[in-house]
Amino acid sequence: GRPLYVKTKRIISRKDKKIILIGHSLGGIFSLYTAHRLIKEGRGDNIHKIFLLGAPLYGIDPRVLLTRYKFARDILSRPLLTRANRELSLLTDTFLADIPLSRIVTIYSESDVLVDRSQATIRGAINEKVDPGHLLMIASFDVAKIIVSHL
Repeated sequence: GRPLYVKTKRIISRKDKKIILIGHSLGGIFSLYTAHRLIKEGRGDNIHKIFLLGAPLYGIDPRVLLTRYKFARDILSRPLLTRANRELSLLTDTFLADIPLSRIVTIYSESDVLVDRSQATIRGAINEKVDPGHLLMIASFDVAKIIVSHL
């Protein structure tokens, strides 16, 4: 399919559209990228809120990934993950430089085995804690309540 930001640009071609971006895990990074691109192109006024659910904004702990998941051990190495995490941090910082932090709500779980709080929250944004872990966030009623409360 076409990139998310292209689809979003088409949706907001009308000036009265209010955009709410929601992304889980790596989808949260794509949501930030989409917002960054729209702002750079002068279309950022329509972005109302960006919700990031368990997004690995500053990387994933290689120890967790390599010890818990066989697929990760088969294709990834610690040096590769370390470099990828460093690059993810640089991307996150680049995207956040353009986005008003008041529009961002991170939703994180301290029981998340993939992304811990320090990697999933943004200083200056709204950071909301929920109980469900990484995958359970998607269908969590608590997450839905948080999203609705910020709209």
